Amino acid sequence: MSGVPNIQEIQRLIERFESLKKSHEGGEVWSGRDLQGLFEIASWKTFKNAVIRAQDHLEGSEADPAAHFIQEIDAIPGSRREQENFYMTRTGAYMLMQELQVKDTGLAAFAKTYFAGQTQAAEIIQKGMAELNDRLKSREELRKAERDLSATLWSRGVTAKGGIGIIRSEGDKALFGQPTRIVKKNVGGNSKKPLADNLHTINIKAKELTAAMTVHNAEEKDLQGHFQLENEHVENNLTIRDALGRRGIKPEDLPAGENTERLARQLASKRPRGKQAEGLQARTPRPTLPGPPAEPPGPEALGQTPLPFDE
Repeated sequence: MSGVPNIQEIQRLIERFESLKKSHEGGEVWSGRDLQGLFEIASWKTFKNAVIRAQDHLEGSEADPAAHFIQEIDAIPGSRREQENFYMTRTGAYMLMQELQVKDTGLAAFAKTYFAGQTQAAEIIQKGMAELNDRLKSREELRKAERDLSATLWSRGVTAKGGIGIIRSEGDKALFGQPTRIVKKNVGGNSKKPLADNLHTINIKAKELTAAMTVHNAEEKDLQGHFQLENEHVENNLTIRDALGRRGIKPEDLPAGENTERLARQLASKRPRGKQAEGLQARTPRPTLPGPPAEPPGPEALGQTPLPFDE
């Protein structure tokens, strides 16, 4: 085959490449000897030199070549002799195709696409998981900040019934320009669940920052009582709202984010395992995907009655 393969040829090539796929420690690999024959490379030395160059490129990208090129000694079929072989992951085979000179240009082009497609998909999945894991991390940081905020308010005299919930809700109203219950409705949140579970990640980080600012200033200014602390928290939320507005961002207009509680469960169940989780950064550990942590203690834990739209 030469030139660009047609649909029928592509189907046959897919079946051929798939038939060469083998299993190794739960992952998919391709035998170098099989690929040498498929690409009609006469000399194993020529093929091996291409493998070595591919390994060098992987090492330069801080990946582990040994994870993608598994060196073995195989028995020669029908003989008592043995021969060297390399078993390659998709990433390894993709890197090999960048170094291997194949006479059949149509076959070479297909092979690059075949191996690159899955490699790129793995990278996209890995990138997406990192972004979603950042969302979960931001949500956990907000939990901690709101836990600290509640404790600070309580320790500084906000002990009246529902006082902590009122201050937090007034902060939300200042940040979003509308009451918590309306924001929660707009992002599709459950009225009995925390607002932040469905917020855009920018808003999660904004709420975490305002809570941290209130805790810091309460200590620096030695603020006491509901009036002073509510004013401080509202001012901090207005400040962040103004800063976002100057960059063209209105918190209430940001779309909802994926529910963090559900997201943690989904990512934990779908995370690649074993060799399937390999990408170009083979030495980089997979992101830790925490399950949904316990909610911060709300006003009820501090002897108060929360508002129905608390948080």
